[in-house]
Amino acid sequence: MRVEIKNYLDGFADREAALKMIADVDETAFGEGFSEEERASPIFGVIDDDRTFLAWEADQVVGVSANFSLDVSVPGGSVPTAGVSFIGVRPTHRRRGVMSAMLDNLHVDGLSRDEPIAALWAADPAIYPRFGYGRASRLLRTEINRAHGDLSDAPVDESLRLRMVESGDDFPFTQPIYSAERAARSGVPAVDERWHARQTWDPLSSRDGASTLYTVMAEDDTGVRGFMRYNVKPDWTAAHDDGKFQIYRMMSRDPAAHAALWRYALTFDLMTKVSWFNGPIDDPIHLWLTYPRHATRQIEDALYVRILDLQSAMTARTLSDECDVVIEVTDHRFPDNAGRWRIAGGPSGTTCDRTKDPVDVALDVRLIGDAYLGDASFREFARAGWIDESRPGATSKLDAALRTDTPPYCPFVF
Repeated sequence: MRVEIKNYLDGFADREAALKMIADVDETAFGEGFSEEERASPIFGVIDDDRTFLAWEADQVVGVSANFSLDVSVPGGSVPTAGVSFIGVRPTHRRRGVMSAMLDNLHVDGLSRDEPIAALWAADPAIYPRFGYGRASRLLRTEINRAHGDLSDAPVDESLRLRMVESGDDFPFTQPIYSAERAARSGVPAVDERWHARQTWDPLSSRDGASTLYTVMAEDDTGVRGFMRYNVKPDWTAAHDDGKFQIYRMMSRDPAAHAALWRYALTFDLMTKVSWFNGPIDDPIHLWLTYPRHATRQIEDALYVRILDLQSAMTARTLSDECDVVIEVTDHRFPDNAGRWRIAGGPSGTTCDRTKDPVDVALDVRLIGDAYLGDASFREFARAGWIDESRPGATSKLDAALRTDTPPYCPFVF
């Protein structure tokens, strides 16, 4: 079978016809298609026409793939990033090399645009490590029963007040909080009005019985200090109120504002549960809860990172501690990354240069993707047998240099 990767507009009369084909392939691959309303919505407004592709076998479309042009925060700065998405292969052509060909094309596309990393959310986490992706961030999935939602020792600031705004109009108020989160935490993509429209588009047909999306802000006389986007899903099947308060995004400048937003959620009338699918793993709610055993707290994989250009990727971020370690990298898909590199520097900057000096640590490029945003532990990798240490203590040095005090977090799926 010969697969040809083409721009998704090639062979179609117009963009609408091409988007319909994307939706068709996506539905056969995942069972979830896009309606005509969705194809004309902001969901597709962030697509770059020159970075969206279809895989053809003769005259049949057998796969779809795309790169979003992202800029993701990293320790000490941010990096242009190929945001891999819409990866789908028709069931008739699985395990025949279509995905490999599409990913290779997306990675080359990223490199051609000087994007040193690619990032994605994995529908199946077993797939992407084979292509050099490492699990670079994690998320907190939590659900709290309102009956056990009392907070202990959570800060209170009487100057705070709450105000509701339309989610579609909240960009001027929430963007400064979002930008502050990007400055403090790695893994956060930059968003503009297009991405804001995509994330707040809220048609009745997609709510599954829930309310519209709301935004509540915690503010004082100095301005907005935190915000929460949420909806509520009422339920009366048990002959009493049994609804769910569903958080979609919550960010705050300080603990008192964060606690005020949690109190708002946990005291909402007629809702008996509060859920948050994608929170940062260091959110303090389980420290504040009086009855934390009655809440569920599940840590899951989130953003995956693939190093495309090792030298550029490493020099784009700073190190948490002084480091001078020689690594031997294995990369079967990008030979330019393979070989011996000296990683040196500290909080003021990083160098990554070729060297012939003796190797301190040998590892696969996937593990650098794991650690790139600051979450992974090289010492854990060593205990798993994934790292070969030649110089005692070098793994710990590398671990201290790449880890960050604040864990990375990607606040939305793309």
